[in-house]
Amino acid sequence: MQRKALVSLQDGRLDFLQKHVESLKMSEKMFMRQFLMKCVIPVLTEGMIEVCRVVPTDPVDYLADYIFKKSNEVAK
Repeated sequence: MQRKALVSLQDGRLDFLQKHVESLKMSEKMFMRQFLMKCVIPVLTEGMIEVCRVVPTDPVDYLADYIFKKSNEVAK
């Protein structure tokens, strides 16, 4: 009888821990998504629009320079 109760308690704790770990993973993803939406996506979008407007010979390098310049502006 006691063994069944202990096994049941153990299973309940294991389920709780698994749910808790999953919720932590989801919150980490949300924080990352919020960070990207706030800090990265706006600058990246502006840079891609600028690449389309200028049509440089090396668009990836141009975009990298654009993002680097913007990051220096934000840091100041």
